[in-house]
Amino acid sequence: MELATRPATRLVTELAMELAMELAMELAMESATGLATDSAARRPSARLTSDFGPQGGVAA
Repeated sequence: MELATRPATRLVTELAMELAMELAMELAMESATGLATDSAARRPSARLTSDFGPQGGVAA
């Protein structure tokens, strides 16, 4: 039974590592182009203006 789980564990580990590397590369690319630190994207008011008023209430 233990021998049957080892290849599956190895496969899952390799897939997880590959995904982590891809995500790290995407984040690095975003940081390099300035998208991750864009001040407009970080302002709560910029994200909420379509649904909420400036004071946080529901827009009329």
